[in-house]
Amino acid sequence: MSIDTDALTQIEQALTTLLGRGNLPRMHERLMQATGMNLERAAYVVVSRLGDVGAMRLSDLAANLGLDISTVSRHVAQLERDGLVDRRPDPTDGRSTILDVTSKGEEALERVRQARRIGLAKLLNDWSADDLGDLAGSLERLASDVIRFTAQRS
Repeated sequence: MSIDTDALTQIEQALTTLLGRGNLPRMHERLMQATGMNLERAAYVVVSRLGDVGAMRLSDLAANLGLDISTVSRHVAQLERDGLVDRRPDPTDGRSTILDVTSKGEEALERVRQARRIGLAKLLNDWSADDLGDLAGSLERLASDVIRFTAQRS
């Protein structure tokens, strides 16, 4: 199968724009204002992954995020202080702990996600249902392919 290089160029440029704009501090600040919360961008990623994947050890969380354990540990410590994440003993290994999202953390995640959905609804309000369905399917496929690609060993 031959890949259309013009299409690849368009995709690369669009992703650069989306990821660049979506990661701007101003975008995160707007989101936090909408939710009335003060959650750092990186901390949101950590609590979101725990919320999506479920309870796990710090080392597994760091590996899942593709980040250094010390970086994730700093964010987890702040999330614990904020009451969004807690630790409990690992029943299979008394030397380890398991991290999990608290009910307060679940509420915070839902508030942020609801604010994100509201923003997306405003952004995409003139798209047809078919276009939205196509976009959703394509993004899910791309996300799955990215996960598979990044999980591969060189």
